Amino acid sequence: MIDLNISFKNLNLREKILLLIFLVIFAFFLAFKTYEFLFVFIDELSIDEQNICNQKTELSNLKTKQKELQ
Repeated sequence: MIDLNISFKNLNLREKILLLIFLVIFAFFLAFKTYEFLFVFIDELSIDEQNICNQKTELSNLKTKQKELQ
């Protein structure tokens, strides 16, 4: 059976360095993916805001036309 209770103290210097490098690369990857997700989410929100503004102006134009016709 595999013993998964590996202590950081029991690792030699090379393994500690490799673990540190892996953790730094993983942290950059995680930060990039989080930024990418937030950028897409914010971009979708801005598209929704533009759509709402366009609909408001269209509704305003329709209301003025309705008043003109009455």
